[in-house]
Amino acid sequence: MSNKNSSSVTENRHPNPSESQQSPAADGRPDLVIDQADLPAAASELAERLANSPSLFQRGSAVVKLVKTSDGFSTLILNAHDVVNYSHQVCRPVLQKILRGEMVREPVT
Repeated sequence: MSNKNSSSVTENRHPNPSESQQSPAADGRPDLVIDQADLPAAASELAERLANSPSLFQRGSAVVKLVKTSDGFSTLILNAHDVVNYSHQVCRPVLQKILRGEMVREPVT
C-alpha cells in the first residue's frame, strides 16, 4: 500500500533542536524512545502501539491493513515504508541525547 495522502508536510520536515525539547503532547503522539543498544525492545513497543489500530492486523508474519473496496473489504499487505508511515502516525520515535548537559529527545525515523 502506498498512502501518499496520509503524510503531512510536518512529518517530513527536520525540526530544529529547540523543537526536540517540546512535550509529545504538542502534536498528540506519545514518544517512543529508541535505545540503539536494544532495538528489539523498540520494535516490540511499536508492535504493541500498532496493534491498537482498528484497521491494522497481523496475518502470519505480515502486517495487513483492512481496506474498503467496491466489493466490500479486503486486506493489503504493508511494506516497510508503510509500516514507517503508520509508526509516525501512532507515536513519535525519538533518541535521547545529552546536549549541553541537558537530556533532550531528538525525533528520528
